[in-house]
Amino acid sequence: MRLAVLLALLAGCDALFHLDPVPLHDAAEAHDGPGSDAPAACSAGQATFTGAGIVAIAAGDVDHDGAMDLAVAEQTGAMGDVVILGGDAARHLPTRTEFAPGAQPISLAWYTASGATLPDLAVVLSPLNELHLYRNDNGTVGSVATVVTVANPTTALIVADVYADTKPEIVVGTTSSMLLYDVSTTALQPIGTNPLGNTTHFASGQLGGDSAQDLAASSSANNYSRIIGTRSASFMTVSPSTSAPTGGVAVGDFNNDHADDIAYSIPSAGMVNVALGPSFATSPAIPAIGATPLLAVELTGDTNLDLVAGTKDGVVLLAGNGDGTFANPVKMATTAELVIALAAGDFDHDGHTDLAYATTKSVTVMYECQ
Repeated sequence: MRLAVLLALLAGCDALFHLDPVPLHDAAEAHDGPGSDAPAACSAGQATFTGAGIVAIAAGDVDHDGAMDLAVAEQTGAMGDVVILGGDAARHLPTRTEFAPGAQPISLAWYTASGATLPDLAVVLSPLNELHLYRNDNGTVGSVATVVTVANPTTALIVADVYADTKPEIVVGTTSSMLLYDVSTTALQPIGTNPLGNTTHFASGQLGGDSAQDLAASSSANNYSRIIGTRSASFMTVSPSTSAPTGGVAVGDFNNDHADDIAYSIPSAGMVNVALGPSFATSPAIPAIGATPLLAVELTGDTNLDLVAGTKDGVVLLAGNGDGTFANPVKMATTAELVIALAAGDFDHDGHTDLAYATTKSVTVMYECQ
């Protein structure tokens, strides 16, 4: 993303508009209009892991067997836990590994170092204010390889190739700034001249028209929210204001124009907006659903990118119409509490996309959602 594009996003923030809430449809109900080929339900059952104090999940193929696995961060006791759940054809979610990282985990992500086959795990911790990199030893994760001290309390992280060099970089959000850790050089540096604090969610995509992965992020600092674009060269940031703190953020090409767009939720307003690239000057509102985490994934079989949202009482699907608009939300799962994280992948190696969602008490994988 170039500076002009970012400034266009800032200039276009006044174009945001709200829609009145619309009722959710049950997955079994008829679903009229464009995008109506939304799946009635994930068709092959589900598996659930029961935990405690869950704050984050991340999908990655730990043992390179073709079935995605899940890393789960739990804030239990003084030390917290990281649990690795194995994906398998039996759809059981067995626990592969469980270890205490030494403090409360805040966020985690898988990354594959240059020349490696198996992914390692990055975890940010509080109150230690550290980034831990855990080595993958032939499918077993839990041996810490690197500890990076971060000056301020950590809030989130993401792995992205922001240098476009096919090597992973780790971006860490803190209460007052954003930092980039280069896995290759082990250098830690600040990002941006206008740092974003209290980052809660990250997403990556090609927002600048080049091969580098740019970032979108949401923040709840001081009741003021900002969506930013981070670029590989100068790490310029732009932060258009929104009416309330933002929740989840997702990046993808929602209108099939070969330019990635940014979707973000405003939970208190019960709405989701999409800023359409490359100008980001318009932002049609998605029917209000009270969403927090967002996930861009194609589930309806029409090649249009869809949005999955976690809400206070379940998971809903917004089927993409392919033009930047979405069909009415369809409920895919009902929960007794807030859904705090989402992930997608083939967790049973059957060639179908599965969907994982987490509350603070459990992680559930729904199979064959596409």
